[in-house]
Amino acid sequence: MPLPNLDLYWTKSTLFATPAFGTLMPKNRYYLILKFLHFRNNDTMPKSDSVEHEKIREVYDLMTSAFSTAYTPGREVCIDEGMIHWFGCGFRTYIPSKRAKYGMKAYKLCEDSGYTYRFQLYIGQSRVTVDDKNFSILERLIMELKDGLLYEGRVLYMDNFYNSPKLAKMLYDQKTHVVGTLRMNHLNIPKDLTKLKLKPGEVQYRTCYPITVLVWHDKRDVNITTTLHDASMDVVPGKTNRQTGQPISKPKAIIDYNHHMGSVDKPDQLVLVNSSVRKTRKWTKKLFFHLLDLSTTNAYLLYCKQVKKVKHLNFVQNIIQNLVSSSTEDGEISRRARPGRFSSDNCTTLSRVQ
Repeated sequence: MPLPNLDLYWTKSTLFATPAFGTLMPKNRYYLILKFLHFRNNDTMPKSDSVEHEKIREVYDLMTSAFSTAYTPGREVCIDEGMIHWFGCGFRTYIPSKRAKYGMKAYKLCEDSGYTYRFQLYIGQSRVTVDDKNFSILERLIMELKDGLLYEGRVLYMDNFYNSPKLAKMLYDQKTHVVGTLRMNHLNIPKDLTKLKLKPGEVQYRTCYPITVLVWHDKRDVNITTTLHDASMDVVPGKTNRQTGQPISKPKAIIDYNHHMGSVDKPDQLVLVNSSVRKTRKWTKKLFFHLLDLSTTNAYLLYCKQVKKVKHLNFVQNIIQNLVSSSTEDGEISRRARPGRFSSDNCTTLSRVQ
Protein backbone atom coordinates (compact mmCIF):
# COMPACT_ATOMS: atom_id res chain seq x y z
CA MET A 1 0.00 0.00 0.00
CA PRO A 2 1.51 3.39 -0.94
CA LEU A 3 2.29 5.52 2.08
CA PRO A 4 2.38 9.34 2.07
CA ASN A 5 6.02 9.46 3.21
CA LEU A 6 8.99 7.18 2.63
CA ASP A 7 9.96 7.31 6.31
CA LEU A 8 6.72 5.54 7.19
CA TYR A 9 7.96 2.32 5.54
CA TRP A 10 10.51 2.01 8.37
CA THR A 11 8.35 3.32 11.20
CA LYS A 12 7.54 1.17 14.23
CA SER A 13 4.10 2.70 14.62
CA THR A 14 1.38 0.05 14.80
CA LEU A 15 -0.67 2.05 12.30
CA PHE A 16 1.89 2.03 9.46
CA ALA A 17 4.46 -0.60 10.51
CA THR A 18 5.78 -2.76 7.65
CA PRO A 19 8.67 -4.82 9.11
CA ALA A 20 9.62 -6.32 5.75
CA PHE A 21 11.31 -3.13 4.56
CA GLY A 22 13.44 -2.75 7.68
CA THR A 23 14.47 -6.40 7.43
CA LEU A 24 15.50 -6.01 3.80
CA MET A 25 17.46 -2.73 4.02
CA PRO A 26 18.13 0.05 6.54
CA LYS A 27 16.41 3.33 5.84
CA ASN A 28 19.63 5.34 5.58
CA ARG A 29 21.09 2.92 3.07
CA TYR A 30 17.98 3.13 0.92
CA TYR A 31 18.10 6.92 0.93
CA LEU A 32 21.79 6.82 0.04
CA ILE A 33 21.20 4.54 -2.95
CA LEU A 34 18.28 6.67 -4.11
CA LYS A 35 20.32 9.86 -3.77
CA PHE A 36 23.25 8.64 -5.87
CA LEU A 37 21.22 6.63 -8.39
CA HIS A 38 22.88 7.45 -11.73
CA PHE A 39 22.67 5.78 -15.13
CA ARG A 40 25.71 7.00 -17.04
CA ASN A 41 29.32 7.98 -16.44
CA ASN A 42 29.49 11.68 -17.24
CA ASP A 43 33.18 11.43 -18.19
CA THR A 44 32.50 8.90 -20.96
CA MET A 45 29.18 10.33 -22.12
CA PRO A 46 29.37 11.48 -25.77
CA LYS A 47 28.87 15.13 -26.51
CA SER A 48 25.89 15.70 -28.79
CA ASP A 49 22.87 17.93 -29.24
CA SER A 50 20.75 15.48 -27.24
CA VAL A 51 23.23 15.23 -24.36
CA GLU A 52 20.40 15.29 -21.81
CA HIS A 53 18.92 12.12 -23.23
CA GLU A 54 22.33 10.40 -23.12
CA LYS A 55 22.19 10.43 -19.31
CA ILE A 56 19.86 7.43 -19.39
CA ARG A 57 20.29 6.18 -22.97
CA GLU A 58 21.81 2.77 -22.15
CA VAL A 59 19.16 1.82 -19.59
CA TYR A 60 16.42 3.35 -21.75
CA ASP A 61 17.45 1.36 -24.85
CA LEU A 62 17.81 -1.84 -22.83
CA MET A 63 14.32 -1.62 -21.34
CA THR A 64 12.44 -0.38 -24.42
CA SER A 65 14.09 -2.91 -26.75
CA ALA A 66 12.93 -5.69 -24.42
CA PHE A 67 9.31 -4.67 -25.08
CA SER A 68 9.57 -5.54 -28.77
CA THR A 69 11.67 -8.71 -28.37
CA ALA A 70 9.56 -10.37 -25.67
CA TYR A 71 6.29 -10.44 -27.60
CA THR A 72 4.83 -9.96 -31.08
CA PRO A 73 1.52 -8.04 -31.12
CA GLY A 74 -1.66 -9.25 -32.79
CA ARG A 75 -3.58 -7.84 -35.74
CA GLU A 76 -4.93 -4.62 -34.19
CA VAL A 77 -2.42 -2.03 -32.97
CA CYS A 78 -2.71 1.68 -32.27
CA ILE A 79 -0.39 4.68 -31.97
CA ASP A 80 -0.94 7.57 -29.59
CA GLU A 81 0.84 9.82 -27.11
CA GLY A 82 1.36 8.95 -23.48
CA MET A 83 2.27 11.38 -20.71
CA ILE A 84 4.59 10.92 -17.72
CA HIS A 85 3.46 13.36 -15.05
CA TRP A 86 6.32 15.83 -14.57
CA PHE A 87 6.65 19.50 -13.59
CA GLY A 88 10.43 19.78 -13.34
CA CYS A 89 13.07 20.71 -15.88
CA GLY A 90 13.65 18.47 -18.87
CA PHE A 91 11.46 17.40 -21.78
CA ARG A 92 8.24 18.87 -20.44
CA THR A 93 5.30 19.31 -22.81
CA TYR A 94 1.62 20.21 -22.48
CA ILE A 95 -1.31 18.14 -23.79
CA PRO A 96 -4.67 19.42 -22.47
CA SER A 97 -6.58 16.26 -23.43
CA LYS A 98 -4.49 13.99 -21.19
CA ARG A 99 -5.08 13.30 -17.49
CA ALA A 100 -1.51 14.42 -16.77
CA LYS A 101 -1.54 17.63 -18.80
CA TYR A 102 2.09 18.53 -18.06
CA GLY A 103 4.88 16.01 -18.35
CA MET A 104 7.25 14.09 -20.56
CA LYS A 105 5.57 13.01 -23.78
CA ALA A 106 6.19 9.59 -25.28
CA TYR A 107 4.94 8.02 -28.50
CA LYS A 108 3.61 4.52 -27.92
CA LEU A 109 2.54 1.66 -30.15
CA CYS A 110 0.28 -0.70 -28.23
CA GLU A 111 -1.56 -3.90 -28.95
CA ASP A 112 -5.29 -4.21 -28.44
CA SER A 113 -4.70 -5.85 -25.04
CA GLY A 114 -2.73 -2.81 -23.86
CA TYR A 115 0.76 -4.31 -24.26
CA THR A 116 3.29 -1.55 -25.05
CA TYR A 117 5.32 -2.80 -28.01
CA ARG A 118 7.18 0.43 -28.78
CA PHE A 119 7.99 3.35 -26.49
CA GLN A 120 9.76 6.46 -27.75
CA LEU A 121 10.38 9.49 -25.58
CA TYR A 122 9.80 12.81 -27.31
CA ILE A 123 12.96 14.93 -27.16
CA GLY A 124 12.57 16.77 -30.46
CA GLN A 125 12.58 16.02 -34.16
CA SER A 126 16.19 14.81 -34.18
CA ARG A 127 15.22 11.55 -32.42
CA VAL A 128 13.54 10.10 -35.55
CA THR A 129 16.01 7.76 -37.28
CA VAL A 130 14.17 6.96 -40.53
CA ASP A 131 15.91 9.17 -43.10
CA ASP A 132 13.81 9.86 -46.20
CA LYS A 133 13.14 13.30 -47.60
CA ASN A 134 9.86 12.06 -49.11
CA PHE A 135 8.44 11.54 -45.62
CA SER A 136 7.21 14.23 -43.26
CA ILE A 137 8.34 14.19 -39.61
CA LEU A 138 5.18 12.40 -38.47
CA GLU A 139 5.31 9.92 -41.34
CA ARG A 140 8.89 9.05 -40.45
CA LEU A 141 7.82 8.61 -36.83
CA ILE A 142 5.04 6.19 -37.82
CA MET A 143 7.39 4.18 -40.02
CA GLU A 144 9.89 3.88 -37.18
CA LEU A 145 7.26 2.76 -34.67
CA LYS A 146 5.87 0.24 -37.18
CA ASP A 147 9.29 -1.14 -38.08
CA GLY A 148 9.12 -4.94 -38.10
CA LEU A 149 5.30 -5.05 -38.21
CA LEU A 150 4.69 -4.20 -41.88
CA TYR A 151 3.69 -6.62 -44.67
CA GLU A 152 1.76 -8.78 -42.19
CA GLY A 153 -1.83 -7.57 -42.68
CA ARG A 154 -2.18 -5.59 -39.46
CA VAL A 155 -4.64 -2.78 -38.80
CA LEU A 156 -3.24 0.48 -37.43
CA TYR A 157 -5.53 2.85 -35.51
CA MET A 158 -4.44 6.46 -34.94
CA ASP A 159 -5.96 9.89 -34.40
CA ASN A 160 -5.93 12.94 -36.62
CA PHE A 161 -2.58 14.16 -35.29
CA TYR A 162 -0.83 11.46 -37.36
CA ASN A 163 -3.31 10.42 -40.02
CA SER A 164 -3.40 11.60 -43.63
CA PRO A 165 -4.48 10.11 -46.99
CA LYS A 166 -0.85 9.98 -48.12
CA LEU A 167 0.17 7.94 -45.07
CA ALA A 168 -2.84 5.63 -45.45
CA LYS A 169 -1.92 4.87 -49.07
CA MET A 170 1.74 4.37 -48.18
CA LEU A 171 0.91 1.88 -45.42
CA TYR A 172 -1.66 0.09 -47.59
CA ASP A 173 1.08 -0.52 -50.17
CA GLN A 174 2.98 -2.22 -47.35
CA LYS A 175 0.01 -4.46 -46.53
CA THR A 176 -1.08 -2.52 -43.46
CA HIS A 177 -4.60 -1.12 -43.09
CA VAL A 178 -5.24 2.29 -41.53
CA VAL A 179 -8.29 3.47 -39.58
CA GLY A 180 -8.23 6.90 -37.99
CA THR A 181 -9.80 10.30 -37.59
CA LEU A 182 -8.79 12.97 -40.06
CA ARG A 183 -8.19 16.70 -40.25
CA MET A 184 -9.96 18.05 -43.31
CA ASN A 185 -7.22 20.54 -44.20
CA HIS A 186 -4.93 17.84 -45.65
CA LEU A 187 -4.11 17.71 -49.32
CA ASN A 188 -6.20 15.46 -51.60
CA ILE A 189 -9.33 15.76 -49.42
CA PRO A 190 -12.55 16.32 -51.47
CA LYS A 191 -13.49 19.96 -50.98
CA ASP A 192 -17.22 19.25 -50.93
CA LEU A 193 -16.82 17.11 -47.79
CA THR A 194 -15.45 20.10 -45.90
CA LYS A 195 -18.57 22.21 -46.53
CA LEU A 196 -21.27 19.72 -45.60
CA LYS A 197 -24.04 20.56 -43.13
CA LEU A 198 -25.36 17.22 -42.00
CA LYS A 199 -28.14 16.31 -39.61
CA PRO A 200 -27.54 13.90 -36.69
CA GLY A 201 -27.04 10.37 -38.00
CA GLU A 202 -26.37 11.37 -41.62
CA VAL A 203 -23.31 10.07 -43.48
CA GLN A 204 -21.44 11.25 -46.55
CA TYR A 205 -18.36 9.61 -47.99
CA ARG A 206 -15.99 9.58 -50.95
CA THR A 207 -13.90 6.62 -52.09
CA CYS A 208 -10.69 6.53 -54.08
CA TYR A 209 -9.50 2.94 -53.82
CA PRO A 210 -8.24 1.85 -51.37
CA ILE A 211 -9.08 4.92 -49.25
CA THR A 212 -12.54 5.87 -48.00
CA VAL A 213 -13.03 9.30 -46.42
CA LEU A 214 -16.22 9.39 -44.35
CA VAL A 215 -18.09 12.17 -42.55
CA TRP A 216 -20.71 11.19 -39.96
CA HIS A 217 -22.63 13.70 -37.85
CA ASP A 218 -23.29 12.90 -34.21
CA LYS A 219 -23.21 15.99 -31.98
CA ARG A 220 -20.68 17.33 -34.47
CA ASP A 221 -19.02 16.09 -37.63
CA VAL A 222 -16.72 13.10 -37.19
CA ASN A 223 -14.21 12.72 -40.02
CA ILE A 224 -12.51 9.39 -40.53
CA THR A 225 -10.41 7.71 -43.19
CA THR A 226 -10.09 3.96 -43.59
CA THR A 227 -8.61 1.41 -45.96
CA LEU A 228 -10.41 -1.48 -44.23
CA HIS A 229 -14.10 -0.47 -44.19
CA ASP A 230 -16.74 0.88 -46.48
CA ALA A 231 -19.44 3.35 -45.42
CA SER A 232 -21.81 0.68 -44.05
CA MET A 233 -23.64 1.27 -40.76
CA ASP A 234 -23.84 -1.08 -37.79
CA VAL A 235 -25.68 -1.16 -34.45
CA VAL A 236 -23.66 -0.20 -31.39
CA PRO A 237 -23.98 -3.08 -28.87
CA GLY A 238 -25.79 -2.16 -25.66
CA LYS A 239 -26.68 1.44 -26.59
CA THR A 240 -30.09 2.90 -27.35
CA ASN A 241 -31.47 6.36 -28.01
CA ARG A 242 -32.82 7.81 -24.76
CA GLN A 243 -35.68 9.61 -26.51
CA THR A 244 -36.87 7.00 -29.00
CA GLY A 245 -35.54 3.82 -27.40
CA GLN A 246 -34.21 2.68 -30.77
CA PRO A 247 -30.74 1.08 -31.12
CA ILE A 248 -27.98 3.53 -32.03
CA SER A 249 -26.29 3.01 -35.39
CA LYS A 250 -22.85 4.23 -36.38
CA PRO A 251 -20.49 3.59 -39.30
CA LYS A 252 -18.62 0.34 -38.78
CA ALA A 253 -15.29 2.20 -39.11
CA ILE A 254 -16.13 4.49 -36.18
CA ILE A 255 -17.29 1.58 -33.99
CA ASP A 256 -14.00 -0.25 -34.55
CA TYR A 257 -12.00 2.94 -34.01
CA ASN A 258 -13.68 3.62 -30.65
CA HIS A 259 -13.13 0.01 -29.58
CA HIS A 260 -9.42 -0.25 -30.40
CA MET A 261 -8.09 3.28 -29.97
CA GLY A 262 -8.06 3.15 -26.18
CA SER A 263 -5.23 0.60 -26.08
CA VAL A 264 -2.64 3.24 -25.14
CA ASP A 265 -4.67 4.36 -22.11
CA LYS A 266 -4.93 0.83 -20.64
CA PRO A 267 -1.27 0.51 -19.54
CA ASP A 268 -1.26 4.12 -18.33
CA GLN A 269 -4.20 3.35 -16.05
CA LEU A 270 -2.53 0.20 -14.67
CA VAL A 271 0.74 2.05 -14.07
CA LEU A 272 -1.03 4.73 -12.03
CA VAL A 273 -2.81 2.21 -9.79
CA ASN A 274 0.32 0.58 -8.32
CA SER A 275 3.10 2.98 -9.22
CA SER A 276 6.63 2.90 -7.79
CA VAL A 277 7.35 6.49 -8.88
CA ARG A 278 8.29 8.83 -6.05
CA LYS A 279 8.75 12.58 -5.91
CA THR A 280 12.09 13.57 -7.39
CA ARG A 281 13.76 16.54 -9.03
CA LYS A 282 15.65 14.46 -11.60
CA TRP A 283 13.78 13.56 -14.77
CA THR A 284 16.06 10.55 -15.33
CA LYS A 285 14.79 8.92 -12.12
CA LYS A 286 11.21 9.74 -13.05
CA LEU A 287 11.63 8.10 -16.46
CA PHE A 288 13.45 5.07 -15.02
CA PHE A 289 10.75 4.28 -12.46
CA HIS A 290 8.05 4.80 -15.09
CA LEU A 291 9.76 2.32 -17.42
CA LEU A 292 10.06 -0.08 -14.48
CA ASP A 293 6.31 0.17 -13.88
CA LEU A 294 5.63 -0.20 -17.60
CA SER A 295 7.78 -3.35 -17.72
CA THR A 296 5.79 -4.80 -14.83
CA THR A 297 2.53 -3.91 -16.57
CA ASN A 298 3.67 -5.61 -19.80
CA ALA A 299 4.61 -8.72 -17.84
CA TYR A 300 1.23 -8.67 -16.12
CA LEU A 301 -0.65 -8.43 -19.44
CA LEU A 302 1.33 -11.33 -20.91
CA TYR A 303 0.72 -13.42 -17.78
CA CYS A 304 -3.03 -12.81 -17.97
CA LYS A 305 -3.07 -13.62 -21.67
CA GLN A 306 -0.94 -16.77 -21.65
CA VAL A 307 -1.30 -18.23 -18.13
CA LYS A 308 -4.34 -17.04 -16.16
CA LYS A 309 -6.08 -13.85 -15.17
CA VAL A 310 -5.11 -12.41 -11.81
CA LYS A 311 -5.42 -9.04 -10.13
CA HIS A 312 -2.75 -6.52 -10.95
CA LEU A 313 -1.96 -5.88 -7.27
CA ASN A 314 -1.50 -9.60 -6.56
CA PHE A 315 0.83 -9.94 -9.54
CA VAL A 316 2.99 -7.01 -8.36
CA GLN A 317 3.10 -8.42 -4.83
CA ASN A 318 4.31 -11.79 -6.13
CA ILE A 319 7.09 -10.10 -8.10
CA ILE A 320 8.23 -8.15 -5.03
CA GLN A 321 8.15 -11.24 -2.83
CA ASN A 322 10.22 -13.23 -5.33
CA LEU A 323 12.76 -10.43 -5.64
CA VAL A 324 13.05 -10.10 -1.88
CA SER A 325 13.31 -13.84 -1.27
CA SER A 326 16.09 -14.15 -3.86
CA SER A 327 18.06 -11.48 -1.95
CA THR A 328 17.66 -13.02 1.51
CA GLU A 329 18.41 -16.26 3.27
CA ASP A 330 15.64 -17.66 5.45
CA GLY A 331 14.01 -14.24 5.54
CA GLU A 332 17.01 -12.55 7.22
CA ILE A 333 19.86 -10.42 5.88
CA SER A 334 23.33 -10.45 7.44
CA ARG A 335 24.68 -6.91 7.70
CA ARG A 336 28.27 -5.86 8.08
CA ALA A 337 29.17 -4.29 11.41
CA ARG A 338 30.14 -0.64 11.52
CA PRO A 339 33.90 0.10 11.61
CA GLY A 340 35.25 0.00 15.18
CA ARG A 341 32.34 -2.01 16.52
CA PHE A 342 31.94 -5.70 17.30
CA SER A 343 29.17 -7.73 15.76
CA SER A 344 27.84 -10.94 17.27
CA ASP A 345 29.93 -12.95 14.79
CA ASN A 346 33.10 -11.08 15.75
CA CYS A 347 32.46 -11.70 19.43
CA THR A 348 32.03 -15.43 18.83
CA THR A 349 35.26 -15.62 16.83
CA LEU A 350 37.13 -13.65 19.50
CA SER A 351 35.96 -15.97 22.27
CA ARG A 352 37.19 -18.98 20.32
CA VAL A 353 40.62 -17.42 19.84
CA GLN A 354 40.92 -16.70 23.54
